[in-house]
Amino acid sequence: MAKKMISITVSLTIGVLTVMFLFKHSQRKEFKNGFSRKFRSGIFPRRRFIDLKVNSYHIGGVDKHFIYLGNITTPLFLTKFALDLGNQSQISLAAAARLKKTAFKYSPSASIFFAGQNSVCLPQVWLPQYLRVQTALPDSLNFDYCIAISASTYLLKTYSTELGQNVLERIQVGKQNMTQRMVPLVKQVDGIFCTDGSVAYHSPKSLLFYMYYYRNEFICADTSLNIIYKANTIDTISRAQISIAKVDLPTGERLTTFSAPPRQVNSKISVWDNSIYIVSPKMADNEDQAIFNRSTVMDVYAIENGKYKYSFYVPDLNKKKLKDFRVINGLLIGLYGNFLAVDKVQP
Repeated sequence: MAKKMISITVSLTIGVLTVMFLFKHSQRKEFKNGFSRKFRSGIFPRRRFIDLKVNSYHIGGVDKHFIYLGNITTPLFLTKFALDLGNQSQISLAAAARLKKTAFKYSPSASIFFAGQNSVCLPQVWLPQYLRVQTALPDSLNFDYCIAISASTYLLKTYSTELGQNVLERIQVGKQNMTQRMVPLVKQVDGIFCTDGSVAYHSPKSLLFYMYYYRNEFICADTSLNIIYKANTIDTISRAQISIAKVDLPTGERLTTFSAPPRQVNSKISVWDNSIYIVSPKMADNEDQAIFNRSTVMDVYAIENGKYKYSFYVPDLNKKKLKDFRVINGLLIGLYGNFLAVDKVQP
């Protein structure tokens, strides 16, 4: 009788374990994303970092010598660091004191600061030997991203009321503001959220890159907004998987918003030397869940044609994820919550 009970118990245990294995296996299959990554060690373990004490900083910009941080709580000051995180100093933008609630950004070309609040362009601030304020772009000009390619020429990602969608635009500023070229971003759903994305500018090669958030695509264009190529990231989502709703506001206006959380394919982009660095929130089929959970994945593409090269992990810092980054001179400058860190990456 005892042997029979042991046999039944063993059979039941094996049966339960088999069911659990098959369930977990089916669950894993269900969440496969349909692509794999080629990993290599792209980041060195030695890490320089400092505690900024608060997490309200963003990377305004970087150049060959310095890192510029903006802070939403003190918009009229920039914090400047050398690339080794030494020589910290403050840059006052008090000359633009009327812009008290704006967040300053640092242009990736020249030494041009621009301020924006609710996507409204405000006076330019230059930093050659000293600060001086110039009203370069009209207050009425709306934009999400602004790249200054000269003192009077700007590349914008903006919304076209005429087309009812997001576009890339080149504008010449002077006595008469003039749009020199407008390139519509390819509409898939609503023209707003489905075309949303981020930009990066490669100054040495004078190339603009536009990365879509919700599809596996990015664009390379010259400064005249002629498309050089379109390329795909390694994710398989080629059409934005978003649901849109219209909400009536008490003011009588209609607000366009997401009706469900969107599936984001790409989140951040930076360019340096011959590589494009794109952060993806999607896990590949050949990745380990535990490693993925404690890291940020960086996918690297060739700048000449957009072809995928390899991927590497950027480990979390004190359990903080990478929230903003730039790559320059072989260095990955990253913000992790309230920490600013500098790592060395391979080209």
